[in-house]
Amino acid sequence: MITLDWLAVTTFKSLREIRIQFPASGAVLIEGANESGKSTLFECIYFGLYGTGLVTEDNRRSLESLIMYGEESARVCLGLRTGDQTLEITRTIRRGKPTTASLSVTTVGAVPERITAVREVNRRIIEELGGLDGTALLNSCFVEQKRLGKLEELAAGERRDSLLRILNLDKLSQLENQYRVRQADEVAVRQLADQAAAARARHEEAVLRAQVTQLRAALDRQNRGLKLEAANRRVVELRAITDSIARLERLRHVDAQRGAAPRRADLQERQREVGVLLGRRPRIIVVGLAGVAVLLLATLGALAAGSPVAAFAAGTLLLGLSAVVIYTLVRTSSRIETARAESLQLSRAVRQADLESERLRVELGLAPEADIEHALGAANRAQGAAEHELAQLRNDLAASPLIGDGGDPEGKAVTVTAETLEAAEERLRELVAQVRHLSVTVRDPEPLADAEHLEREHARALRDLEVRRHAGEILAEARWRMVDRVLPETERNMSMILPLLTAGRYFHARITEDYRIDLWDEAAGRYVGKNVYSGGTKDQISLALRLAFAIASLPQEMGSSPGFLFMDEPLSSFDEERTGALVELITRGELAAIFPQIFLISHSRSFDPGSFPFVLRMENGGIGYTTLGQDPVLR
Repeated sequence: MITLDWLAVTTFKSLREIRIQFPASGAVLIEGANESGKSTLFECIYFGLYGTGLVTEDNRRSLESLIMYGEESARVCLGLRTGDQTLEITRTIRRGKPTTASLSVTTVGAVPERITAVREVNRRIIEELGGLDGTALLNSCFVEQKRLGKLEELAAGERRDSLLRILNLDKLSQLENQYRVRQADEVAVRQLADQAAAARARHEEAVLRAQVTQLRAALDRQNRGLKLEAANRRVVELRAITDSIARLERLRHVDAQRGAAPRRADLQERQREVGVLLGRRPRIIVVGLAGVAVLLLATLGALAAGSPVAAFAAGTLLLGLSAVVIYTLVRTSSRIETARAESLQLSRAVRQADLESERLRVELGLAPEADIEHALGAANRAQGAAEHELAQLRNDLAASPLIGDGGDPEGKAVTVTAETLEAAEERLRELVAQVRHLSVTVRDPEPLADAEHLEREHARALRDLEVRRHAGEILAEARWRMVDRVLPETERNMSMILPLLTAGRYFHARITEDYRIDLWDEAAGRYVGKNVYSGGTKDQISLALRLAFAIASLPQEMGSSPGFLFMDEPLSSFDEERTGALVELITRGELAAIFPQIFLISHSRSFDPGSFPFVLRMENGGIGYTTLGQDPVLR
């Protein structure tokens, strides 16, 4: 809870030099003549907290009007307590110079923190006060009698706005009205949606028409490509068939050569001749060796017999026989080699023909026993069919010209099917129907020029509309929750305060839906409007309502509530009995239990000042008499 500790003021408005030490608890009577500075005390406290005055000259926000006439500066020092913290605030105003401020925050058991930047001082004070700003302070613990006196005389809307201002909800109500979604707003968003849809449909229609044309051209080109591929395949097949025919004819020639009888007879004759000659050569050798041996023996015998002529003749025969044998052997070997070479050549030729025939059959896929003539006939027929189909494809390509280029702009291969083209044409028909339908509501063609811009505008408008609708709902809910909380509490508080201020005549009051105050009249047996009562009773009801609002609207949800209450001249229309009741309420009653520090500003003499434990009499901008301490410790 926030309580005041001390106050020191120098040349602030009509106050020249005062020092006050506030009591921790208790009611303080502040009295004095008019213009003695009674109300200025509260403005000093307000200025110390928030750095601004309540009222300046000509309602301007110049702080120099707070300086006492004839002085160059004004100074306010204020000490207060918030829980376990002590705040010491000093603010100084100098003519023609910036305002200065300092704040010292002291927490029990911690080193004091000092701040001197004005903006940071203001921010830190509100933070330390739990968010309690100047408006909340004025609406909770500064009671002016006349503030609610005119409430019932206003129109219903003005009464509502007035009470909302008292509860600090007027800005909330203004925001609620600002964010309210009206029918014209929804119509405008729907119009934007139709314009965006029409623009998008027309744009998509134009794009799709071009795409359909390209698809048709691409499909035509694709079909031509397929036919070209088929023609190329037929050319390749025709070449393969022609090659197969050439191989078959070669195979027929090879097989004809393999089956020729003369070649195989020659091979057999050469092989037989080699066999004969190989059989003859050993006999030649044996016979030749035998003749040589006989002639050798004859020669040796003639020599032994001493017949040189016989030996010479035998020797001559031996040499002749040897030459004949050698010649016969050489010639026979030569014939054998020749026959072998011819046999080998013939064998190789036959083998080569066999291998070529086998290779050709493998390449052609013919079995060894397959009929070559039958295969050759089938190949000739296939060749004729391929040539006919190729001629037909070439005629088709020549008879079907291209529609457009149909090329892909990025050079990528694109596969187009008849189903793709049909789907695109169906979508195009839908878009044409949509444009025709939207043209009934969207008649201005200009906004349709930029579909993306309209879509962004529609999205923004729709988003803004939803934000406004949601914000309005939140604001309305917040406002009604606050009102629903404050008004019932206010009625309960009035039931507590009314009997005291009206000498037990009235006990119950209610605040109607149009924010009028009705009192329960026992004599009438019903709730009666305030306007039927006397002026004094009206003031008492208004004061009861203001006090009830002050209690109910304490900003406890901010984390800190004020523990002091200022009441400025509430007794002007009170008689002695009701004045005594109010003094009792302030000094020892329910208000004293709720607010530790209560300050009553009054110049009325209808009550005993001794009822107050503390008195402060103001005279000519200073303290004429007080039971409060006047020498606060200024740090």
